[in-house]
Amino acid sequence: MKIFKHIFIIIILASTFFLNNIFVFATTTKDNNELDIVSDHVILMEAKTGRVIYSKNPDEKIYPASMTKVLTALITLEYIDPNEIIVIGDEINSIPSDSSKAGNRVGEHITGLNLIRGIIIPSGNESACVAAYNVAKRVSGRKNLKYSEAEKIFTDLMNKKAKELGAVNSHFTNPHGYHNEDLYSTVRDIALISREAIKNKVIAEVAQEISFTGKSAGNFYMGSGLNIEHKWISHNALVNRSKYAYEYATGLKTGFTSHAGSCVSATARKDGVDLIAVIAKSTDTDRWKDARKLFDYAFKNYKLVNIIMKNEVLPEPYNKINLDKPGLGRAETVETRSDREFTYYLTDEEQKNLKMEVTYDTKKTYIEKNKNSKENMEHNKDNTDKKIEYVRYLKTPISENEPIGKIKYSINNNLVFEGNIVILENTYKANIFRNIIFIFSLIRKYAFTVYGIPFWILGISLSRVFYNVYKYLKKAKKKRHSKYKYVKQNKIKF
Repeated sequence: MKIFKHIFIIIILASTFFLNNIFVFATTTKDNNELDIVSDHVILMEAKTGRVIYSKNPDEKIYPASMTKVLTALITLEYIDPNEIIVIGDEINSIPSDSSKAGNRVGEHITGLNLIRGIIIPSGNESACVAAYNVAKRVSGRKNLKYSEAEKIFTDLMNKKAKELGAVNSHFTNPHGYHNEDLYSTVRDIALISREAIKNKVIAEVAQEISFTGKSAGNFYMGSGLNIEHKWISHNALVNRSKYAYEYATGLKTGFTSHAGSCVSATARKDGVDLIAVIAKSTDTDRWKDARKLFDYAFKNYKLVNIIMKNEVLPEPYNKINLDKPGLGRAETVETRSDREFTYYLTDEEQKNLKMEVTYDTKKTYIEKNKNSKENMEHNKDNTDKKIEYVRYLKTPISENEPIGKIKYSINNNLVFEGNIVILENTYKANIFRNIIFIFSLIRKYAFTVYGIPFWILGISLSRVFYNVYKYLKKAKKKRHSKYKYVKQNKIKF
């Protein structure tokens, strides 16, 4: 009996030792009168999140003039390397005589970088034509193109790119923005295009340059073509040293025609935050004044806040979910996470009013009354705490990164973020086969370590028990056989 007592204690100890989360951004606009914005078509956007801080007729049709060149520069750098040499041809003669010019000449050799400079700093219409012509040749595979053919190819690329960026109310018919009734956009669309453009390092750096003086093909160019000295000064009064210069200005592109009025896609950066202010149908001075007011207002009142990072565990009480039948060696809960980052540009008041809502997929989760009767904290939709005695379980199997619900954030009932709730591991339904595999994996892992001692003791003890049982059964069998033989030998014969 003692040995059975010891075996029982060993088994209990061993068992105790070893078996112990398009994004959708809502746009909010500031009251027009509070900021005293004069221009009629305005938008202020935070670049990282795409949040619109202020808008005034953002989706009405405008003529973008030379703001068009932001898209031209963006597409050009998809096909032309900043360090390669481009030979300028007759395409520069395809612009109207009253166009803004960079001073390019037929036969001039120019680097891709200086071509972008010619497009942005002096706003050269002929530089835009050079870019369009050379890109079109590469796209079509034809070396001899008429400029009209090249322009059609290039503007098709422009319109396609605009749609990809969400600029769905725009149409482009030339690469430079010279007035055409069929060339139009909105301040929202220009902001979306600008948002993509400033991600490009070359565009971002060139847009900040006050001026450029240098040779078109560079000081060390040894080719036989023309290497012309250019002196270009930025038209952007926020960037250059005019009285409207803005401390945090970083670009981007100005524009003017008699139909478009004075316009600008202005960018500014402070404390790692990039803002885009697009102003159209304005006057020369009002566009700078309005841009400064918008930037000052946003930098003063808003800040970029990391609400939740990708794969970060959700805030309590949604940070864990129970597993149904986890099996031996498995934790009873698994951490729930967001599959997306949520960073937003907020005022302090908005941050306080930011509400989180979590919903679970009823096909993948279920709730039941807590068997331990422990009270769990969950949130109602109105974000008030409510004590309930129910626990949510995750139905297994569930694959890693498989959505099991939604996490949403809203401000004043406006949805500003929506992401999936995921777990970062594969989960399986427990069964005898998996439990046996787990036990053998433990034996294999710990058999020859100090942690394997309980296994050895258990194994030896069980072996001893089996051996004693075997001996006992064998002895009992022998006795039965002996008794049978004795009776048989003394059987009376008649």
